[in-house]
Amino acid sequence: MVSATYSFVFHRLCPLFEKRASKLVMIVVSMWTACCVFPVAFFTDVSLTAPLPSFDGRAVQCPSVQNLRDYMSWRQVHLLIVRLAKLSWREIPPEMCVPANCGPSWWMCV
Repeated sequence: MVSATYSFVFHRLCPLFEKRASKLVMIVVSMWTACCVFPVAFFTDVSLTAPLPSFDGRAVQCPSVQNLRDYMSWRQVHLLIVRLAKLSWREIPPEMCVPANCGPSWWMCV
């Protein structure tokens, strides 16, 4: 499974803000999915197979520009930590992993 994270920031005066948060997320996620799938389906002879691309989303309201900067900085650091954890798990030699504790959690290996 390939994982990627995208952030979309809308200006406060954007007319989409008249929508509920769930509607705003639905609009962005459905349009993003269509933009990822359409070129493959239309411009190539490759048929889409499982697993099909899917995306989730969340709406976060930041009351100030400074809050937005802090949130985006936190997301950047969080994603870096997650990537490093996944990389670390893949790089652990099998002989170092205790069979009873092996699993998707990298901290269970010694």
